Amino acid sequence: VGMCPPALALLLLSGLEDTFQRMFEGILTLTQIVSKQVDTNSGQPTAKYWKSMLNICFDVMAKVNALLPGDMFLHVVTSLLDHQLISLRVKALELLNWRLQQARPLDSTQLLTLLAPLVSLVRSVDSSQTETQLMQQTALMSIKFLARQLAAEHPSEFHQAFKAATKVVKKRTIHDPVLASAVLCVGELCHTLGAHAIVSLPDFMPPIIAILGNPSLLGSGELLLLSVVSAVHKIVDSLACFLSPHLPQLLQQLCVLSGNCAVHSDNPKLQPVIQKIKSIRQKISADVPLRVLLPAVAESYTQLTSSSQLAGVSPLFSLLGESFKAGTSLTPELSTFLLSALDFRSQATSQAEVVAVEPAVIAAIIALVFKLSESSFRPFYYKMFNWAFQSGAHQDRSITFYRLTCGLAEGLKGLFVSFAHYILKNAATLLDANNSSKEEIEWDEAKSVELVEAVLKALHTVFVHDASHFVNKERFNTLMQSIVDQLENVLGGEKQMESRTSDLVIPCLTQMAVSAADDTLWKQLNYQILLKTRHNHSKVRIGGVLAVCEIAKKLGEEFLPLLPETVPFLAELLEDEDEDVEKTSQRVVQELEAALGEPISKYF
Repeated sequence: VGMCPPALALLLLSGLEDTFQRMFEGILTLTQIVSKQVDTNSGQPTAKYWKSMLNICFDVMAKVNALLPGDMFLHVVTSLLDHQLISLRVKALELLNWRLQQARPLDSTQLLTLLAPLVSLVRSVDSSQTETQLMQQTALMSIKFLARQLAAEHPSEFHQAFKAATKVVKKRTIHDPVLASAVLCVGELCHTLGAHAIVSLPDFMPPIIAILGNPSLLGSGELLLLSVVSAVHKIVDSLACFLSPHLPQLLQQLCVLSGNCAVHSDNPKLQPVIQKIKSIRQKISADVPLRVLLPAVAESYTQLTSSSQLAGVSPLFSLLGESFKAGTSLTPELSTFLLSALDFRSQATSQAEVVAVEPAVIAAIIALVFKLSESSFRPFYYKMFNWAFQSGAHQDRSITFYRLTCGLAEGLKGLFVSFAHYILKNAATLLDANNSSKEEIEWDEAKSVELVEAVLKALHTVFVHDASHFVNKERFNTLMQSIVDQLENVLGGEKQMESRTSDLVIPCLTQMAVSAADDTLWKQLNYQILLKTRHNHSKVRIGGVLAVCEIAKKLGEEFLPLLPETVPFLAELLEDEDEDVEKTSQRVVQELEAALGEPISKYF
């Protein structure tokens, strides 16, 4: 053809197009026939033959497709889009989609001519029939691939395609694969059109958010789930700063889906969805300014809690916490919102609800505190203290405050120690008020148990991260007796007392001794604990001797001056009438000898 005169070359090419089109139609028709035979002969001796024939048909189709020059291929495809057999139209669309994903370039002008027939296919089909559903689905994917190549440079040409895809997304009843293709198409168009898509946001965002929030989405299969999340990812990636009217609803549905997916995080099929949701949240937290994000988070939080969609609260506050990473100032609006969220415990009807919400709120506050200066954090912490205690006794707020304090002490480590003095008197008061050996408990007993545990955990964490001997004489005298007296607190019953003693009281006493680093204070502490070994309750005696043992192991040789006053108490315990006390004391003596490096029998 290249050596022929132009007129003859044009004639030959025209003839080749007709030949290729007939060949295309023939092989496509044959493929349809063979495909039906494969289904008909399934399980029969001839099944292998028909499968082999089908593979040959696919090979021939691929080779013909690969041989066609771009303009000839597009001409053939365009003509086949009007074919009376829907199955041939679908196959032509599939071949077009395959070609559009290859590296071989196709003429953009010719590609743009495909938009009108593709939009017509999307708009005109009766989606109740399986064949036409497949055609609509494939045509939407064709528009998506065309948009990826051309929409950025030819935005106006894709206006009708955008409207057609949006119309499909808006349909209430539609086949999932078609809906999946439609949302992917809208997402791609939004991504490639960029600012040109802003005007269409009110049209396509509400239906996409509605799909995202459909309770059956998680059980509808991976195709629709991944498609809608991928589309939202594209939209947020392109237009995050323009989503403010839709942001509260988007955050609500996105975070509910995120929380529900987390329950099934061991499902490998959900991993792509979980990763995309994480990317969406990160993009929103990074790109949306806090002045826009905070009202949306607050509205979303209200909706989540009022509708009992508590699985979405943790992802929501994780997103808010992420937004603080770039640095932020503590505005009155932010402070007010965080305090209102901290108050959730007092509104919750079960411990499960508290567990779903409170740790996430605390984590967000800690993320904020990491970015605050000392001059900003100090009044904020005092404000939270006043929120918890200024209005009088409030058990729920007290628990929340000390859980938050524990988190802050763990996060800020040694930096928090300089603020801890502010809470010591309050901590001692609460420990005494919730000690059944001292006071008649007027509050809810289960909450009193939780409060005592929260206070002890907070104090222990402060002591652990103290590197500057925070516990001076004054602070020691404020706290010591209240903590020691917890050894005899039977609040919650004997089993809870035992576990609280071993897990919290003894570690707290031990770490306080380390933080004090003063032998006169050690002597005072050791003696007060030893007095508990003469308590009439055997569990208290066991707790006391175990506490002495742990302190001795922690102090090592520095405990030796305390042995003379300790031994008489040990001698009594070794002859205790309670078998458990006696056995525990024998074990303690052995552990003391190992820790101190010398036998202590000479002190008896």
